[in-house]
Amino acid sequence: MSLKAIAYYVLSCVLFLLSLNTWAAEKSNAYFGLQYSQLEYSTSGLPDIEPTALVARIGSYSSENMAIEFRFGVGLDKGTATLSDPWLGTWDLSLDLDNLIGLYAVGHAPMGSNSSLYVLLGYTQIDATSSISNGSLSASGSDKENDMSMGIGLNLGLGEALALNVEYTSYLSKSDYDLNAFNMGIRLDF
Repeated sequence: MSLKAIAYYVLSCVLFLLSLNTWAAEKSNAYFGLQYSQLEYSTSGLPDIEPTALVARIGSYSSENMAIEFRFGVGLDKGTATLSDPWLGTWDLSLDLDNLIGLYAVGHAPMGSNSSLYVLLGYTQIDATSSISNGSLSASGSDKENDMSMGIGLNLGLGEALALNVEYTSYLSKSDYDLNAFNMGIRLDF
């Protein structure tokens, strides 16, 4: 995905979220957050591969318990695994997240001052690069996948405008593999 396309998506989502402010709840209704994501790519017959990512979140409440959220993430470290087979030898596998873009509806169950338990449901598109090598032979390729996504999380308020965040998200669930993430981060209300 080109930088121009990413900028277009980010700008469109920000403008959409800002337009929600005109009819959202009276309290602070927009937020920004950063999450460190430990992704897990799992498929039958291969070891799990666990790349990491940094994910930015921006959202706006449309009511006290419902928010719309946009996410954009980039890979930090590629995940690697080794596959050993008596006939084929040893192969090194890797997966690197190029980017993640998503739009979600987030339902919040408030639990006191700036704390909430939440569920999210939405759509995610992921661009990734994978490679396989055994020392003398290697192959790599890039792929773009998208799917419905869901997750559950907890915002733990540290004050009126700051919260710690812990979340488990199923970003992709295809017939032959899954891409899930355990996320930790911060959220700032504005």
